Formats: sequence, structure tokens, C-alpha cells
Amino acid sequence: MNRKILLVIIAAVFCCGMLFAADYEISSMKIDVNVARNAVHEVREDYVFNYMGPHHGFYRYIPYKYDQGDVKRNVKISRVECSEEFDSDKENGFYIMKIGSADKTLTGLVPYTISYRYDIGADTNSGYDEFYFNLVGDGWEIPIRSAQFNVFVPCSASDAQIWITTGYRGSRDQIPYNVSETEGGIIISGSLTDIRPAQAVTIRVQLPDGWYQGARKAMDLRGFFRTLAWIVSIGALIAAVVVKFTLGVENVPIIHARYSAPEGMSPLLVGYVADTTVDDKDITSMIYYWADGGYLRIEEPKKNKFEFTKLQDLPSTAPAYEKKLFNAFFRRGSHVTLRDIEGETFAKTIEKVKKDVEEYFSGDRRLDDEKTTGISLLVDLLALFPPILLALSLTLSEYVDRSFMIILLVIAVFFCFTGLAGLSAALKRRFVAKHKALLFITPLFPFVAYFILTLGFSFLVDIPVNPALLLLVTVSTIGTGLFGEITVKRSQYGNKLFEEIFGYREFIEKTTVDELKMMMKETPALYYNVLSYAIVLGLEKTWAKKFESITLEPPTWYVGDSMLNAYFFSRMSGRLLSSMSTSLMTSKPTGSRSIGGGGFGSSGFSGGGFGGGGGHAW
Repeated sequence: MNRKILLVIIAAVFCCGMLFAADYEISSMKIDVNVARNAVHEVREDYVFNYMGPHHGFYRYIPYKYDQGDVKRNVKISRVECSEEFDSDKENGFYIMKIGSADKTLTGLVPYTISYRYDIGADTNSGYDEFYFNLVGDGWEIPIRSAQFNVFVPCSASDAQIWITTGYRGSRDQIPYNVSETEGGIIISGSLTDIRPAQAVTIRVQLPDGWYQGARKAMDLRGFFRTLAWIVSIGALIAAVVVKFTLGVENVPIIHARYSAPEGMSPLLVGYVADTTVDDKDITSMIYYWADGGYLRIEEPKKNKFEFTKLQDLPSTAPAYEKKLFNAFFRRGSHVTLRDIEGETFAKTIEKVKKDVEEYFSGDRRLDDEKTTGISLLVDLLALFPPILLALSLTLSEYVDRSFMIILLVIAVFFCFTGLAGLSAALKRRFVAKHKALLFITPLFPFVAYFILTLGFSFLVDIPVNPALLLLVTVSTIGTGLFGEITVKRSQYGNKLFEEIFGYREFIEKTTVDELKMMMKETPALYYNVLSYAIVLGLEKTWAKKFESITLEPPTWYVGDSMLNAYFFSRMSGRLLSSMSTSLMTSKPTGSRSIGGGGFGSSGFSGGGFGGGGGHAW
């Protein structure tokens, strides 16, 4: 059997099934439309329903969203009235009326009248205007025995080209109609019988270009924000460069090798100055610092199983933050394991210590210049403008679902902010990082994710995005954020401290073996004295290598079965850091983890206009 014939038979059987299944129909329908030059049309619908079984009323679905090719429109429906009580809602592009009452059961012939204003908005066709409207929508699921229509258009007959089509959606089958002239315009009228479910009746009146006057213009700011995104993306990057080289010119530090850490500076403070954060390695370094000072002993009965014994309390002259950390470490007694420091108590102490250190470097001891820090923050905020503007340029239109705007804004702000935070952390760690390439590559991942997700989502929901603009926005955000961060200058105090710390780093990194041998004649424990500082400056392996040909006396503060040398303690620092980090991670309080116009130009087709919709009984 021919495939087309088979499909026709299946469709006919389906429609017949619907006819037999329904216990109601529309006996008559009359549609009156007054077409207005401001495109706010007055619509009246008169129905007579024939309920062959008990019902309460019917649902009327009136479409207010229209998307047909290049023509997109959001219709405003207002002044809705009905001869019966009704509730209304909006869903999936339809204004929904629930007409009738659950307390009232209806049978037989029941009349209804509905009226409303239908504001289609400004015509977007090129070369002509049109009134394109579904007099009967294709959303009715039951037959309509008879339908009449009267459409008043305030124009002369010579100005109007008229087509009226009927049938299933897409049909171009035309029906006859009457045109009569009346005061102020013409009336287009006609009637049909036996309209099947899902069939429509559509009128299209082509009018002279500019016929509509004073019609509502749809809000569409996408073009404006697209242009703004181009300008701001380029401008922000230029502004960031100008700010950097006019206000953010750094005081050039004079680095000379020095043989001791800055006076009064523990490894934790040195580590903070080096990368402006207190992290796990800074906390771990204090264990070596205390051990070297004679305050605790480290025991390793099994590999990676560390135990600590307090030998004496810190002196009264020790800084408050250091005593707070030391006492919290031994809060369970004079002999503890790493398991003993797990729990929120120690984690909260670390958070307090971090705040203490930050407060220490404030006021006269502020590390950064306050003015350039504020300017840097403004430049960082400026870096977020291009992705935000791009999101608006794709979605700020009456035709685009607001949820798409929210999704794109979330993608832009979350991933770009995360990337900028990563860049900031990388720049602060650049002087002590062991893998500088990886340090700066990692923060780029959020920006790559932003680019891919924005491009993918735009393709998924059919919102065209210019890849060149998206690339510019991404590069601008990275560049602006980068220049914003390096705009910050060190204060005079910060510059002096930087010189001292990195002078000490120069010594750790570049002193020769012969020089070390000479120094160890006066300071035999030199390796252990420096080890905690080498850890926070990322040089523990470099420091250990210098001692591979030097025999070291075992430290009094370590007990274990391993063969001791410089490499052993370098590796042990890594093992201890790993174990400490695991314990500290276990200790973190929940939620507090800290991380460094178109038109058709033809007769139109059935179901292709505005309005119409459909409904069903309930």
C-alpha cells in the first residue's frame, strides 16, 4: 500500500476516534475583531457549547508568544472579560482561562462570551504592514459545527489585499469571504461549517508600509549591548594597561643575599609575606621551627606515622598568634599524634591565627599600598563587565526567555570570577611556586569553561553568538584582571620586608657548598635552622641538595630508625606536609574551607498567524 495513503488512513482513524471519544462539541462560534492602527486589537468570541455529558465549563488557551521564522513577538493580552466566572494563568506561551465553576455541572447547549484586547505590537515586515490572525486556532480538540467571523479594518478596500485560509497547520486552501465598506473602513466577513479538530481559519490582510501608527515597539536591547560589549572589552583592557603603567609602577626592590631571616619573623609570617596567605605548608613549617627551637620532639615510629612531644612551653615573649597555635596543637596533652589535631577546635584555631596574621600586617605594617589596592579592586570589577554585557547582548530582548539570561549571567559571573580569583592567587604565589607554568595555566581553565559553556548553551537554545566577540570578551576579562592584579604596589614597609625575605631566599637558593661549609664551622645546625624557612619559600629540595656532600649531625629533636641526611628531612617535610594537610582537611568546619523582521509576502497559511489557540472542556 502506498505510504501516503496509509498515513491518511491512520490520520482519519485517529480523528474519528477523537470524534467518538468526545462527549461535547462547539455548536457555533462567532469571532468579531476590530483591527486598530496601533495594533491593539479588540477581540470578541461568542460560543455555544453542546455538552452531551456533564461538564463544568472549558479551558480557553490564547497564545501570547509567537515565533515563526524571523518573526518573533510577545503579545500583550489585557482587559479580559467573560460572561461566566473564570480563573487565569500563564504557561508555555499561553494565556489560560479556566471558565466555569467546580460547583456547577452543565449539560446541553451553553453560551459563553469572551472579550479581550490583543496587543500584537509594531509591525516588523519590510515594505508592507499586515494583520495576520488565527480567527479559529488549531488547538481545539473537538469539532466546531459552524463558525462566523467579522473583521473590521479601518482602511479602504483598495489598500487591503486579503487572504483567508483553512485546514490543518500549513494549509494554503482559501475560502470565500465578503468585503463591505462601512464608515471608517471595511468589514471582512464569512462563515464555515464542520471545522474538524486541529483545523484552523486564518486571515491575512496586507496593508501599505507604515499603516500601523503608534504601535508598541518590542523591547530589544541586544544590538545596543552587543556594541557596548565590543567597546567595553577593548576599553577595559586599554584602561587596565594605562592604570598599571601610570599608578601601579612598582618600587623596584634591591635584592641582596642575607644570611638570616628578617628579625622577629617566624616561617609562618615569612610564608604569609611571600604569597599573602597562610596555607598548610606555613602551618607545617612551624613544627620544624619549634623543634629547632627546642620546644618539641618529632618521632616517627613507622613511616608517615608522626608523633610529637612537647618539651617546654613557648617563652612569654612569643607572639600571641604563635602561642595560640602551639597550645592548640598540644591541647590534648604533651604527647600527640596527627589524629589528635583532627576536629573543629584546631581548625578554628587556624582560622583565628590567619586573622591574627592579617591584622598584624595592617596599619603601619600594611604590605600593600592602600590606594593601588583600591584601584586594583575596581579594575578587577571592570574585568567582569565584558562577560556580563555579552550575556545581556544575547538575551535582553522581549523575545528571549528570561531564564536564558539568568543562566548566561551565572555562567559569566561564576566562571570568570573563579578564574580571576585563581589568577590573583597565582600572582601572589609566583615568587615561591615550584611549577610556575602550571601555576598560571590552572586559572585559565575556568575561562575556557566559560567560553565553551557560553558557546554551547547559545547553540543549544538557538541564541546566535559571535565567536569573535566571545573570544574578545574572554581575552579582555583575563587581560584586564591580570593587569588589575599587578597594579597593586607594595608599601614602603612591604617593599623593605620583601627585600629582606627574598634576600634570604637568594641566600638559600644561590649560596655555594664551600660557603656553607665555612658557615657550618660556626653554626653546625645551619641546615636545621634554615629548613623551616626553605619550606615556606618552596626551596626545601634546593636546600637539601646543597648538603648532599656535607655530613650532618642528627638533630636532637628527631627520633626514628631511618638513615638521616639532608634529603631525608627534605622528603620528610613533604610527607609531614601531606599528613598534616590530610588532618587539617579533616578538621575543616563544614562550609569554611579556605582556598588560596520578515513576514511571508504571500497568502499566509492556516494556523500561521497571531491569536487562535484552542481549548477543551473540563
